[in-house]
Amino acid sequence: QMGNSNCRQRGILIVADQLVVNPREALMPYLVNGLQMSDQTGTRPHRLAHWMMLMVVVGGIVAVVVSVTMQYEHGVEHRHPNHTLTWPSAAFTEGSRAASELSASGKLAESVAMNDWQRLGAIQPQPEAVVWMGIGLAAILVLGAARLRLSWWPLNPVVFLVWGNWATAQLSVSFFLGWAIKAAVVGCAGSRGYRAALPLMVGAIAGDLTGGLFWMIVAAIYHLRTGLAPLKYSILP
Repeated sequence: QMGNSNCRQRGILIVADQLVVNPREALMPYLVNGLQMSDQTGTRPHRLAHWMMLMVVVGGIVAVVVSVTMQYEHGVEHRHPNHTLTWPSAAFTEGSRAASELSASGKLAESVAMNDWQRLGAIQPQPEAVVWMGIGLAAILVLGAARLRLSWWPLNPVVFLVWGNWATAQLSVSFFLGWAIKAAVVGCAGSRGYRAALPLMVGAIAGDLTGGLFWMIVAAIYHLRTGLAPLKYSILP
């Protein structure tokens, strides 16, 4: 019974790990972004549901097959330990830590005997965590109200979702430059100038992506001709 409980808890942690561990690469932000795009174009979400399900199933199958094949044929590269060590083992590490704490306090047997709903009722959150969660909730509510009520208010509460993110630290200068360019264009040329500048900015994004694609093609040709691994070219931070 204890083994089944640990497997279930670790399974939940693994699912959460895949959905929210890294907003840049996890599945859930992409799905939410797709739903937002459908809302902007007036497309009903249920019309996208089948295509999203197909995307998830096909993408999952392809990802598993490619990952397993590459790992068995070339081994696991630990250049990025977060991807190969820290995140994959997080569910098992946290499950083992929780089991050890319960065992040390003499509550492990009691926890194993509970069902999932009973465990929810027996939760004892850490006071420090509750305080910080309360501060975060209050800040989001205040910023959200200001965003809705004050036209000049510049901060969006979504900033708290990525406040301490590593990718945000890498891209913060780019975000600032994008905001500064937009503010300058709107301030000098108004909404008409903003719409006129949109193709230029979209072209800059497309050019950046095309540059990355070019070096991918170069790397593939180099590998086919020499059989050697090409030099690393980092596209994302």
